[in-house]
Amino acid sequence: MKAFKSGHYQEQGYYKSFQPNGINRHWAISDMDVLKLLTLADRQIGRLDMYSEYVNIVLFIQMHIAKEATQSSRIEGTQTAYRLIEELEKLGILVEVTGSQRKRLYAFEEYLNIFSK
Repeated sequence: MKAFKSGHYQEQGYYKSFQPNGINRHWAISDMDVLKLLTLADRQIGRLDMYSEYVNIVLFIQMHIAKEATQSSRIEGTQTAYRLIEELEKLGILVEVTGSQRKRLYAFEEYLNIFSK
């Protein structure tokens, strides 16, 4: 395992690409600590398998996929909002009024002028 090389870089014209080596090979584990950890992990997987008789695994996995999708959507929505604010700021429509890097506030000057009349 110490001599394992995951792959190599290959010239592809103007760039290099990583070409992975095959992983279907016999592994000899010489470190007993690693072997002990693998045995522990195998036992834990066995315990999880025991609960699969009582829990609908498909439903369990779908629940986690839905949670991940929601989190991903939030991140993408936040990034979209930041891009939109950045564009509106470049166009002079929005003006940043706090002067700080965090918890920024933006103002739409023309809108504020309507209320100040």
